[in-house]
Amino acid sequence: REGEREKEREEMASIRRVRKIEVENCAKPHGDGAGETRITRLTDEAPVDDKTQGLLENIWKRPLDVLPVYKDLPRLSPRLEIFLEDQIVFKSIPAATKEENSKRIIVKLCELLETKEHSVEIKDRLDKILYAGSQDALETLRLFFEEDEIMKKCVRTQSILKCIHQEMIYPPYRKMRLSFYEEFPFKDVHQTWNVEIHFRDGCREADVIHHKGQMAHSRRPEDFFAFDWHMRLHFRGRFERFQGYFFVDSDCYDSAPV
Repeated sequence: REGEREKEREEMASIRRVRKIEVENCAKPHGDGAGETRITRLTDEAPVDDKTQGLLENIWKRPLDVLPVYKDLPRLSPRLEIFLEDQIVFKSIPAATKEENSKRIIVKLCELLETKEHSVEIKDRLDKILYAGSQDALETLRLFFEEDEIMKKCVRTQSILKCIHQEMIYPPYRKMRLSFYEEFPFKDVHQTWNVEIHFRDGCREADVIHHKGQMAHSRRPEDFFAFDWHMRLHFRGRFERFQGYFFVDSDCYDSAPV
């Protein structure tokens, strides 16, 4: 156990040497005399390091049905948007179920990336198995990813779907967390994890972008800080490889969210 702690301390020190995270405490008096603590901008968007890229690729190469896409796609579906040449082409229907929105996302991806015949077949199959009130919708979706022969042929759609789950965001998030959490502990801001999928150049280029908000554990004005982080996975051509990018924006909130 002590060896593991020492290894983690060395990893933290290494991370800090590679990319110094600038954190400053600025006591800015407000009208009521309270102070404000903030984190400066941590970094501009940059490619992830080779180790993190390798971890991302190892996760992404696993089969679609093995990854937790079948669990995370439904819960992210209300906060997922798809863009074509910077114009929004998919937005969830607030009154629809997560199952319905998940089905609409898969069908829209197939319409953009696969043959018309395959996209029509995928829609017909999902209409029969994934609907409001269907039993054990998550397991139904997992089995569809595992067993459906048409879905297995939709390679580019699978490439995008395999980016939409929590394991995919963990490697760069962990590196960021180890960089300064010890001095400045933070937590998730509820329901700020959202995903954008952008297609350009006739769908020969794609970006899957994760956004998430973090905030200080303390809500005291003198201790409070908040920031958003963003991870972008960039694909070209046949979507057989991608490059990961990560960056953090600070000063997202003037005060603690309710």
